[in-house]
Amino acid sequence: MVVAEARMGENKTGVSGDGALFNVKFRVIGAQGSGSNISVGNESFLADISNDLVSQFSNAQISVQITVTGPVQNLLAREGAVRYEIALSWQTPADSADKYKVFRKKFNGDYVELGETNNLEFVDSDAIAGGGKIVPGIAYEYRVRAVKNGIESVDVNISQIETRGIKGDNNRTDRVDGRDLENLARHFAETGASVGYNPLVDTTYDGRIDGGDLIDIGASWALTYLE
Repeated sequence: MVVAEARMGENKTGVSGDGALFNVKFRVIGAQGSGSNISVGNESFLADISNDLVSQFSNAQISVQITVTGPVQNLLAREGAVRYEIALSWQTPADSADKYKVFRKKFNGDYVELGETNNLEFVDSDAIAGGGKIVPGIAYEYRVRAVKNGIESVDVNISQIETRGIKGDNNRTDRVDGRDLENLARHFAETGASVGYNPLVDTTYDGRIDGGDLIDIGASWALTYLE
């Protein structure tokens, strides 16, 4: 392999400054744990416009690392220890992992990363940034991904519903009444892109606060949740 670098600007004379001229990347193949050497030929050199430059080349040694990270095992989802929480747990892959990434499916079908953890569990709740609120009756879909040496595994999917509450109780008073209707009116016609969008009011989890959410209130009107 021959690598050369030449000055391509308008001023093609003089040598100044410092820094990297180029980077060379190698894709290593072979069994895990095997190794090889990279050497620079004896005739290699650096040169400026007038003469060769004093230079020294160092040999490099490379080793084959893992190329695949196994997925998490036995992923489980359940309602959390307190209301409006969903707890995920799993077992480590066969070849272990450095950390795990947890994602939740948004109303538009995209998955948002809720966070990373070194533990074998993760709890989704109102406190998790980017996830939104936990609305009763919604089947939230999750993905967990193992990461080792920067290599990510395939996703493992699971879903879970929070049942401890009333769909339509958008102010969490454990009763569906006129205050929920007022709250809906204040946010009516907002979408997931609106500044004031309230995910608790979007009880249909479709990214729009509209008549569908009003139907949820009507279907649960005057119901009270008792623990």
